[in-house]
Amino acid sequence: MRLNMPVTNLERVMRDGEYIVSRTDTRGIITYVNPYFVEISGFPESELIGAPHNIVRHPDMPAEAFKDLWDTLASGKPWTGYVKNRCKNGDHYWVLANATPIWENGVITGYLSVRSKPERAEVDAVSRVYAQFKSGRAKGLAIREGKVVKVSLTEHEVRGTLKPGALPVPEPGPGERLRHLLGTEGGAVTFVTTRIPAMDDSALLQELESAKVEFSGRIESTFWRDLLFGWVVPLGIIAALWIFYLRLLAFALFHQAGLTPPVEPS
Repeated sequence: MRLNMPVTNLERVMRDGEYIVSRTDTRGIITYVNPYFVEISGFPESELIGAPHNIVRHPDMPAEAFKDLWDTLASGKPWTGYVKNRCKNGDHYWVLANATPIWENGVITGYLSVRSKPERAEVDAVSRVYAQFKSGRAKGLAIREGKVVKVSLTEHEVRGTLKPGALPVPEPGPGERLRHLLGTEGGAVTFVTTRIPAMDDSALLQELESAKVEFSGRIESTFWRDLLFGWVVPLGIIAALWIFYLRLLAFALFHQAGLTPPVEPS
């Protein structure tokens, strides 16, 4: 991932009602910028046009966010998320980015991004989460279409999710551990902490393994039940109807020929 240095701790705040607009080709090369992009980034237009869009990437941004961005856009879907950008002199500015593919004749020919001013509370919450991704402490979390979500429950993720200290939350009481839940509400990242009974990791994983075995047994039972009632019984009914039909047909042919059928249809 491109590392743009140096950086300062000085933030440039976007003006209310202003928008940063840019367009890139499918490789992420900038083909258009509006005047406000030039103003807030400090890069002249001549340096931005023809440069990769990561020219403004700030080193505090996790690689997972940009992978999710490009994966989402390449699939033809829009992406909305919070981005910390770097100015030419090392300052930074936060944006709420809305990026979308540009379609021409059924083919994606580029991407359009419109950025607006985010709320301060959202920036503060997102920056803490991004810091966890950068430091490798975001166990059990992932970025999907710009949103931070909990990922599937694997052993590694269970251990990381249930251990306290991953987020700035109160210490657990006696006989308790903390469970951290992260979500989004109205575009803002929210944290929810609940207290749960203490359980060591080995007991937890054993419980999960038991649940997995029980679930597998249910799947097997469901399979045979579906096979019986979904295929065997209907096929048996169809076969019986065919036999009845053939017997009726044979009776009709014997009757037409003036013969007595050997067996009367039931």
